[in-house]
Amino acid sequence: MFQFDSNLIQVELGNKAMQVFATKDTRGILDKLVGQAPPGWADDLIRATNQLKDKLEQEGIILPRVLFVPSPELPPKMFRITLGVAADDFDVYKDNYLAALEGKVRAYQIPNLTKESVGRLLNESLGYMLQKKFQEAMEVSMRVYYLGSQVEYSTARVASLLNMAGICLLNSKYEEAYTAARQAQLLVEKDGFYDPYLKFCVHKTIANVAALNKSYKDSAELFYQAYLDIEPSGDEQYIIDALYNEASVLMVMNSYKECTNVLDKIVSYIKNSDEYDKEILLKLYEMRAFIGDFTAEELRARLDDLKRNYDELSRSFLLKAQDTALTIVSKCGPCLITAFAGAVMGGDKYFTVSQNNVNGSNIIGVGVKVS
Repeated sequence: MFQFDSNLIQVELGNKAMQVFATKDTRGILDKLVGQAPPGWADDLIRATNQLKDKLEQEGIILPRVLFVPSPELPPKMFRITLGVAADDFDVYKDNYLAALEGKVRAYQIPNLTKESVGRLLNESLGYMLQKKFQEAMEVSMRVYYLGSQVEYSTARVASLLNMAGICLLNSKYEEAYTAARQAQLLVEKDGFYDPYLKFCVHKTIANVAALNKSYKDSAELFYQAYLDIEPSGDEQYIIDALYNEASVLMVMNSYKECTNVLDKIVSYIKNSDEYDKEILLKLYEMRAFIGDFTAEELRARLDDLKRNYDELSRSFLLKAQDTALTIVSKCGPCLITAFAGAVMGGDKYFTVSQNNVNGSNIIGVGVKVS
């Protein structure tokens, strides 16, 4: 099974593959009687991999340390090589392990690797996203994640994972989106990672995935964490965005009291802001008053009215979001939540990406897929 926040290169082995790769026990009877330890099951693999590492180093190609992992989840005769988060499966009876590993490492390598060259790759992936060439964007983002680790460019690695997670969300591949977002979460929560915008984007993305998987409690907590990430920056738009997404999930949970508290917080920000149309403030007051006037039981009996008020309010927020970011709008029960389809870092500066999506063509819904 894939190990989060572990070796950059991982090799998972099905049961039959483990047997094929197991070191033969060449101990004599005397050695066994005196208790000499048997060879380890991956000894031959480790030895061969180290020889490949020495060979590649002579050409200036880095082969990071490889983790070998038994994986009963794989078909028995298969082995899987993962570079960063890019995985390929091979048949132990048809494919040569060393050739497969060497091919993948060479394909990812670029000469004279620096942070600047990784940054250029990241911008290339963003360009593909803006052109809606998502397969190309995914492939380049995977290289950025892998190569960024070799030059200790953590912000680029996080941004590439966010691009991958966004593409997976656009294709309704929630499990893959979770894998990318979870890797990013482990990076931004390390000591010393400082960028509040990337922390915000990561927690918001994984909160979105949690909501789509109906893990609403986890989702609400993660949206609140996104708010805590961005609140010290004073950036009202992102602060309000995190809070509104949290309110949306709380509404699905029928946690109306907590929802009104969050709406009150949103009102306090918008009242003192010149960035929002006052019509949004009026709709917020109406929504807040509607929820506050009824008990939870009465609200459940008036779900149509609640949904109508919520939809009117959501349209105002979504129009604001569409002006500033490549946005995915996802259904969460009767409510909507937003996530970014990507993020890009240039040095230590955060950029949002604009895209015209007024026609709603990128909204996830019945029959809407991006390929």
